[in-house]
Amino acid sequence: MVSGALVSVNGRLAAQEARTAEVEELLAAADTNMVSAPLGDGRAAVFASYDRDAAVLVVEGLPAAPAGMVYRMWWVDGGGPRPAGVLEPSGGDRHAGVAGAMGAPDQLWVSLEPEGDVSGPGGGELSIDL
Repeated sequence: MVSGALVSVNGRLAAQEARTAEVEELLAAADTNMVSAPLGDGRAAVFASYDRDAAVLVVEGLPAAPAGMVYRMWWVDGGGPRPAGVLEPSGGDRHAGVAGAMGAPDQLWVSLEPEGDVSGPGGGELSIDL
């Protein structure tokens, strides 16, 4: 039983290390730019790299998601919204997420959605103009 717990912890640590490395590479990319904007009652910062086709979103002032719900990110362009990833709690009222497959979006939306797969935002999205 202890060995199973250690494997689980090691897996989570490896995933966290890989995610940290991905964020550091994106932030260090020569073309990374930052957009800061209000997001609901909070404040958001988007660090985007077109060369890496990804962005990091950090939001302060976002309340914890209710049980069974998550904050999802959506890229929005002329074709409508498409999935961009999930925001994870990162301490206090701060959430962060890495959003890949960026393309050339006009906006990044955040919506509160049920856990699991969803086909699109369910309404009440908060948006950031890019």
